[in-house]
Amino acid sequence: MRALDEAISFKADIAEFDIQLTADNIPVASHDSIIRVDSGEQVDIREYAISKLRGLTMGGEPIPTLEE
Repeated sequence: MRALDEAISFKADIAEFDIQLTADNIPVASHDSIIRVDSGEQVDIREYAISKLRGLTMGGEPIPTLEE
């Protein structure tokens, strides 16, 4: 979200981001399906329900859903 906010602040015409589906089919904004979270563990977004991902952060930020 920080990168998207920055693009907006620079008045970018477009911003691109990738979407991955969680185990319960919730779309989240993430470049890769396998990510390293702040706790150091490697997580496969496709194997986690959104309720489990809610407790994890990347770069100090929560993993945002597409809706967010």
